[in-house]
Order: sequence, then C-alpha cells, then structure tokens
Amino acid sequence: MAITWTNQSPLYRLVRSRLQILSLELGRWMHTLAAEGEDTHVREDKGSPSAPEIDCFNMRSWKVVNSRDFGIMKSSVSPSAWTVLRLLQSRGFQAYLVGGCVRDLLLKRTPKDYDVITTASLEEVRKQFHRVRKVGSRFPICWVYIKGTVVEVSSFETSCKNAEERKFFHLSHMPSNCDYNTLTRWRNCFQRDFTVNSLFYDPCTDRIYDYVDGIRDVMTSKIRTVIPAHLSFEEDSARILRGLRIAARLGLVFSKETEVAIRDLSSSVITLDKVVFGQFLTWYMFALKIFFSSVFSFWVFISLLFSSQS
Repeated sequence: MAITWTNQSPLYRLVRSRLQILSLELGRWMHTLAAEGEDTHVREDKGSPSAPEIDCFNMRSWKVVNSRDFGIMKSSVSPSAWTVLRLLQSRGFQAYLVGGCVRDLLLKRTPKDYDVITTASLEEVRKQFHRVRKVGSRFPICWVYIKGTVVEVSSFETSCKNAEERKFFHLSHMPSNCDYNTLTRWRNCFQRDFTVNSLFYDPCTDRIYDYVDGIRDVMTSKIRTVIPAHLSFEEDSARILRGLRIAARLGLVFSKETEVAIRDLSSSVITLDKVVFGQFLTWYMFALKIFFSSVFSFWVFISLLFSSQS
C-alpha cells in the first residue's frame, strides 16, 4: 500500500518527532565518542597517523590512472551501462561512469546500479534513446531504460549551473591552464558529497580520473567530504544519512573533520523534507541496523522511532 507523505499526516508528524529523538541520541553518542576517544566505526585508528589532506585546487595532486591496475576490466561494467556510454561517445559526447559504481568497482564489489555523466545536455540525451524519462526538478537527470534495466544519466551542463550558486566555488579557484574536459570533470567534483563518490571512469580508455584523492580514501576505507565538512552538511543535511549508510554498508570510517561535523550538525536531519523521509524509511533501516548494532539495540531504536505516543 502506498504511503502518502504530507506535512499534516499523522505518520509524517510521528516520524519527524521520532527523528528528533534519533538526532539527539546521535549527537549524544558522537559527543561521548569524542570525549572518551573510543575506537569505533566513526573514529580513525589512533595508532596510525592521519594522511595529509589533499589540495584539490593543486593540479599536481590530480591523477589519471589505469583501471586495470586496480583489477577493473571492461567486463566488469554492465551491458546496459556499456550501451549508454558507447552510444553517447559515438555521437561526439564525453561520457563517464561516476559515483558509487566506480567506488564499488575499486572495492571489487558488483555495483547495484550504474550512473553516467555526459557533456550532452539532458535534452540531447533524450534524443539519443528510445525510452527515456526525465526526473527531478532541482537536480534533474534522465532515466534511460536499456534491456530491462535503468541507467541514470546526468549532464555536466546541469552541474555547472548548480555550481554557480554554491558558496564554496568561486572563479578564483578555477585552474587556468587545463583543457576544457579536465576542467569540466574537476568542477563537477564539487557537486558531490564524498571523495569516494567523486571518481570518473571511462571504460573505453581504461582511465579513472581522480581530482580529490578519492582512490586513496577508497583504499584506506575513509569517508571524507569533498568540500569542508561543516559546509557540506549545511548545504545538504541528507549527506549525514548517506554517509552513515555508506559507512554501515561498506565498513568505512569517517575522517576526523567529517566526524566532528556529523557530531555538531546531527540535529539538522530533522529539517529533511517528506521525500527524504520516504527514502529514509525504505532503504535506511537496514543500514541503521548494522551501524547502530554496536551502540544500542536496533529494536530500541525502532521503538523510539515508531512507538505510539504515551
């Protein structure tokens, strides 16, 4: 049965009130970890020094690596994703796999879905395929239906428009001596939540493009925001939930800066809109079950979230 989410529905108000309790519990827990210095999933190992932060504005820190050096072969990519990539590239557009699918391939996991980003506009993408649906308003993408599967296709053009509205990105930050395609990929990184989700992979050339040292973070099991963590979570508090989900599913740990920002801004999750609430209920429960198992009983959490008001 479909659930209707409105600001006045009893279930919506109930979930919001329970999420307020969750945010307080999360905040208390993060403060406890900071005070006691416990080694947990959100703490770095004190026995080993932290790696230096990478200056993503310094072109010398950018990397282009061969995917085969990491055991990623062309056969690792799904046929539907290959179809989208090859067609777009054959029409003269740049097209890359991006985001979680590249991260999962580096971790030798099979991606559950594949995201493509291209220099084609979304209108141009719609013209290239028979079955396409454009979705989203603030961050529109195209769902391309290929052989019974869906490939999400986004456009660099949309990302550039969004980047102009962001606090962190300024023209003074832009490198002045790199080619257009490199600059386009680099700018797009700043639209992304975590460095591990900011890698571009072109299977046709076996190249992975890394502008924020995301490969290092994948290999060292670290979650780090692309832009300063407090600013990142202030821009989009849903990134806190996504970060926890990634940590739980993949066994990664947060960088110190990201951990502190989660601790400081955990209460901001109560501002999430009804769409995110629906996503939270559908896919986040399993991640919370894993992540919070070492902190307090999952069933206690469920009780806090869903028990009736006394």
